[in-house]
Amino acid sequence: MGLLKDFGKFGYEKRDIELKNKASEENITKIIMVIILLLVIGTPLLYARFVYNPWFISTMKILFIQVLVIIAASLYLLTEGKYKLVKSGLNYPVIAFIIACTISLLSSINIYISFYSLFTIIVLAGLYILVPNVIRERQQIRKIMFSLIFVSGLISIYGIGQYFGIDLLKLKVIGSGYISGPFENRNVLASFLVFVMPVSAGFLFEKISKKLKIMVGLIGIITLIALIYTRTRGAWVGFIGAMAFFAGAKLMAEGGMKKIFKSLFSKKSLIIISLMVICLGLLIRYDYRRPGSFTEKFLSIADLKDPATRHRFVMWHTSIDIIKEHPLLGTGMGTFKEIYPKYQSKYLRTKKYGRFEGLSRFAHNDYLEITANTGILGLGTFLWLIVTLYWTGLKRLKQISESKYSPNLLIIILSSLTAVLIHSFFHYSFYLPTTSMLFWLWLGLLNTDGTKLQKTKENIRPSIIRQSATVLITILLLVWVTKPFIASLYFDRATYYSMSGNYHKAIGMYKKSIECNPRDEMAHNNLGNVYRNIGLYREALKEYDEALKINPYLVEAYNNLGILYVNRGLYDEAIREYMLALEINPNLAGVHNNLGNIYRKKGLYDKALKEYQEAVNLDRSFAQAYNNLGVTLAEMGDMRGSLEQFEKALAVNPNYEQAKSNLKKVKEILKQK
Repeated sequence: MGLLKDFGKFGYEKRDIELKNKASEENITKIIMVIILLLVIGTPLLYARFVYNPWFISTMKILFIQVLVIIAASLYLLTEGKYKLVKSGLNYPVIAFIIACTISLLSSINIYISFYSLFTIIVLAGLYILVPNVIRERQQIRKIMFSLIFVSGLISIYGIGQYFGIDLLKLKVIGSGYISGPFENRNVLASFLVFVMPVSAGFLFEKISKKLKIMVGLIGIITLIALIYTRTRGAWVGFIGAMAFFAGAKLMAEGGMKKIFKSLFSKKSLIIISLMVICLGLLIRYDYRRPGSFTEKFLSIADLKDPATRHRFVMWHTSIDIIKEHPLLGTGMGTFKEIYPKYQSKYLRTKKYGRFEGLSRFAHNDYLEITANTGILGLGTFLWLIVTLYWTGLKRLKQISESKYSPNLLIIILSSLTAVLIHSFFHYSFYLPTTSMLFWLWLGLLNTDGTKLQKTKENIRPSIIRQSATVLITILLLVWVTKPFIASLYFDRATYYSMSGNYHKAIGMYKKSIECNPRDEMAHNNLGNVYRNIGLYREALKEYDEALKINPYLVEAYNNLGILYVNRGLYDEAIREYMLALEINPNLAGVHNNLGNIYRKKGLYDKALKEYQEAVNLDRSFAQAYNNLGVTLAEMGDMRGSLEQFEKALAVNPNYEQAKSNLKKVKEILKQK
């Protein structure tokens, strides 16, 4: 009898343990859901105001994504013991793409950059795997989508305020354009807004309360206006394509136009559509007469002579040339910005594509950049992924049950993916933290089926040893992923100290940055600049050489070496370095000006004039080059020509004291004549 009691007690204890484990697992699932919401809300809003490098924002957002996904994955592993791939046709191309990216390491020109980029892709793929294991209910998907809509509304309101000169938090990055919100520039903002627009539009067809539908409609109007104000034509094309897909998918799902019209032309929907049309009309009317208006910008989509279009042609031709030389495996993940100067030079020497000094870090076409980075193997697997996501999505759309999962939510997911896939023909959406995170999250949502995951005998809590190993690996990964961010933080502080003239602190910060990221060529280059400014030429030379070992196409290092040699009176060596810089990028006005200075000092006036003239041709607002032209002409005895150049310098910069002094001297000489 006592034995039976003991067995009964054991049964109750076992049941209690199971209940506790179940409660613990439910709590972990809730925490992971909160982490996913933090990703959706926090990544777009994350911003660093007091920074001197706009791309620091991207580094910070990448870290934010990596840390949260690693924590979420670790929590899941601590309860489940292993990842479970939900059965889906998407799994094979996702795995194949990661394998292709991994293989591209074999041909990488910078293994450090490629390995870090590969790790980021693996983290995002981890999000894709995690999402369908955690999100199994329609309400969860709605919560994620509404959070995204709400965030886009906040960002859009702030962005519209920026357009009209209201920037209370002073978020605007120099050179970002009229509207940027908490992003690096207007194009990056547009890549986010175009992803969200189909979500806002699609939510109008969801079975939600009237108040919520009106709120979503108003946010959609505001987001659309902000998207228009970005003046990003590729995003506009993406939006139009996404909405066309949305309409076609709706026809497929609803089985005809009547049901769509009934849903669309309800009283509430008609009010929202009317407001959208009125707002769009007022916007166009207000904007029409402004330089670079929305109407003018939209009509320029087909203008092949438009400067931005010609710039993209340069980037695309450059990408194709890289692919021709590295067809199978590419140059390695994330290395485009390292290699493109080598191939771009010949296009910059022709007038066909215009004259550009500042050149992009990206190809402005994700498909070309993926091929340049990972070869045709990477592109093939990525295209396989795209075809499969539509095949899987549309197939499920025909089979799906409204009671099990909302067909409308599936259409929203596919439409958002369509928007970003179209925009990626003209932009670098997959290389932006926010857009790439949302892309992989949406892929994960495609694998959800609206039913709760049932526990099986295989779903047993992992052993203490496995849990301890998971915790240890998590800590090591978190420490590792923070290094690039810390390096960027030190780099930014060093830049501030250098600009402030506090060279001692700048040196310390640059050294700490290099300790965290020894392969950062710009940190070595900038440290060299600080050493040069305080007269430590040997140390400066060492840093410039190190920068060029890491990246042989870093024009800044060649230019800075030229300045260093000028300071030491080694003019021939300086000419050699300037010529190397111009061989990579002939459109650097500053380098032409520096080269002209050396020729003038050597008495080679004709060569000096040629370089100064090239500098002002490239940059019509280059007051210093006009002044140098004037000085050279004066030394050659052409006082009237000199007078004209000094006047041009002052027209550009009326407070240019040196030009004022030179103009005064020339006028006195002319009076004496």
